[in-house]
Amino acid sequence: MGTGETKIVGEVLSLLRDHHILAFRNNTGVARIGGRWVRFGVPGSPDIIGILPGGRFLGVEVKTATGKEADHQRDFRERIESSGGVAIVVHSIEEALAKIKEYIRPQGQQLGGEL
Repeated sequence: MGTGETKIVGEVLSLLRDHHILAFRNNTGVARIGGRWVRFGVPGSPDIIGILPGGRFLGVEVKTATGKEADHQRDFRERIESSGGVAIVVHSIEEALAKIKEYIRPQGQQLGGEL
């Protein structure tokens, strides 16, 4: 993930936090630990994983303005959607807000109850 995506991920996490949506960064990749390679995360899983009010799963894949979803990312997104979760691909904080606004509570409203 490039620095452009890293910035957008941070902005989206702040947006979700500001609207009382539990979310965290979901890292995937490979790292060398103690002389051996270790894979972490699930390939294709979204950059951000969260839980919407009411318990619905949220997956947010972040791309730069020109970034495209890879096949394994698309497959994972489709699995989330077919399981009743919400999965979106965003290229900016503005696009993220537009796509998740129906799930966001007004600022200051506590979790619980209906949207």
